Amino acid sequence: MITFLEKILANIANFVIIVFVIAYAVHLQFTHSAGIAQSVEHFTRNEGVVGSSPISSF
Repeated sequence: MITFLEKILANIANFVIIVFVIAYAVHLQFTHSAGIAQSVEHFTRNEGVVGSSPISSF
């Protein structure tokens, strides 16, 4: 027979698992969004540039 304490501990364990799964999903979403933002930033700043170190004239 499952005691009251065992039920509470099982509920706490389930809650902790759910919190970690949600936190990981949020982490993945922000990581993915940051990667897209960096790609767009890189593309827009270097659009039309032939090389990464253009020669400057003085």
